[in-house]
Amino acid sequence: MSYVFDAYVTAALFTKSGQGVFALGDGSVRFDTGEVIEAHDGAVLSACLHPSGDGVVTGGDDGRVVWSRISGPEEIAAVPGRWIDAVAASGESGLIAFSAGKTVHVRDVAAPDFARAFEHEKSASGLAFDPKGRRLAVATYGGAWLWFARIAEQKPTILAWAGSHIALAWSPDGKFLMSSMQENQLHGWRVADEKNMRMGGYPAK
Repeated sequence: MSYVFDAYVTAALFTKSGQGVFALGDGSVRFDTGEVIEAHDGAVLSACLHPSGDGVVTGGDDGRVVWSRISGPEEIAAVPGRWIDAVAASGESGLIAFSAGKTVHVRDVAAPDFARAFEHEKSASGLAFDPKGRRLAVATYGGAWLWFARIAEQKPTILAWAGSHIALAWSPDGKFLMSSMQENQLHGWRVADEKNMRMGGYPAK
C-alpha cells in the first residue's frame, strides 16, 4: 500500500488501533481511511501520537498545537507569532509538551488548567518524555536539559556536550538518553552520573 499527497509529509504515525495518520506540510492531517482534517493555517512542523492513542498532536507554523481525530480538530494551545518546532506526548502520564523558540510548554490532557513553561538559553529543537512520562528531556545547543514535567519551580539537570542537538530518545529503562546532532554523530548520556557516550564517524547527520 502506498499513498501520494500534494504536500510534504512531516510525519507518518500509527494510532493505538493501528490506523495510519499523515501530517502534511499543507497543514492537514490525513487518515488512511480517507478523512482529511484541516488542522493548521500553514505547515505542520511536528507531530506525535496523542497520549490517549487516538489521533495525533501537531504543531504548526501558525503557533497552534492541535489534536486531530477523525471527528475533527481540537486546539490544545496557541502561542501567537511563534512556530511550534517540536511536540512530544506520554501515554503513561497524559502529558503533552511543545516548544516555541526557547520556551517549552507542558499541558495535561486530564487537567485543562494545568500549564508549565520551562525556559532555555537557546532554542529547543527536540523533546522526549522518559518511559514513565515524568521527566522531560529537551534537545538544545550545547546538550540536553532535563526537567520534572509537573514541577513549576526547579533547576534543570543539564547534560552538556558541545554542538547542536536536534532530537532525543530514552532507553526503555530510562537510564540512558540519546541525542542526534547537527554534526554527523550521535551522543549519549548515562543519566545517573552524566557519563558521556560519543558515537561519531557517520557519513551524514
